[in-house]
Amino acid sequence: MEDTHVNARLTLLAALLGLTGVHAAAQTNPHAAALIRDAMALEPDAERGAALYREHCSDCHGEKAWGDAAKAVPSLAGQREFYLVTQLAAIAELGRIAPDMHRALQRGDLAQPQGVRDLAAYLAGEPPGRNPQHGAGRALEAGERAYTRGCAQCHGARAEGSAEEPIPALAGQHYSYLILQLRNFSAGHRGLVEPPVLDFTAGLSPDELEAIADYLSRLPPAAAGR
Repeated sequence: MEDTHVNARLTLLAALLGLTGVHAAAQTNPHAAALIRDAMALEPDAERGAALYREHCSDCHGEKAWGDAAKAVPSLAGQREFYLVTQLAAIAELGRIAPDMHRALQRGDLAQPQGVRDLAAYLAGEPPGRNPQHGAGRALEAGERAYTRGCAQCHGARAEGSAEEPIPALAGQHYSYLILQLRNFSAGHRGLVEPPVLDFTAGLSPDELEAIADYLSRLPPAAAGR
């Protein structure tokens, strides 16, 4: 059963690599595509992933992987495992611009498929943060309406993301990180994102971007990110 599930994911991944903007880097960088494929074919070792996290990631993302709102560092605990694998691969192969992450992911085990899978499995299985940063709370209903209109079809009604596709959970993420990313999307400054996301956010006002980020930060996160 597990082999069938993995094969189904790899088949889906092949389709996504050919069709979606999320994996634009993988289309032009075969190393990223190979890293994702090879990582997803492996059996994860979350205990080893915990050791890798403590060694390479905890200084920025925190002891419990709950991020740092003051520095707009995202919480990773409880994030979707498949999404984490794709992002780790994109950053490792320099397809996603994140200089501090590039340095971390060029270190030994983290540049290998097993390390990527182990780290993603550990993070996905950790409990999400309990006290995410929020915005001012002035336009939560407007944020919900905008999210439902432009985001829920892919990210889920409660922003839970997808276990089968590389779509992140957004519920309970820090407001500072969410608004930073939404502003980047709106300005077209984030390359590995679906064109519809860029188009949708480009049509939103600054107030609407803030409302979406604030609304998402207040949603209860899913219990686990598998």
